Amino acid sequence: MKIIEKGFISNTDVRIQIEDWSEDYNCFQYIVAAYPKANKNSNTLFGPEYNRKFRCQLNFNSNVEAKEVFDKLKSEEKELRDYIDSIRDEYYKCLCN
Repeated sequence: MKIIEKGFISNTDVRIQIEDWSEDYNCFQYIVAAYPKANKNSNTLFGPEYNRKFRCQLNFNSNVEAKEVFDKLKSEEKELRDYIDSIRDEYYKCLCN
């Protein structure tokens, strides 16, 4: 895994980064990882707790697509909830709304 770019969602402390996993896995290649605080408790045993940071992973098939999403999140043109369908873990989707 290689980290391609790091940043923050503008005017927040939410860290984001683009990761290239193409050398390690075929099922997903490019990831935008975000580390927001959960807006409620997870209903899973090891899920994040309210107001604690967790890893939210958005999967993409190309670096171009990942970079576009990264830039839109960084500039606040879009929010994590705009990419709910790309979040890898189903039980994390409700924590980003």
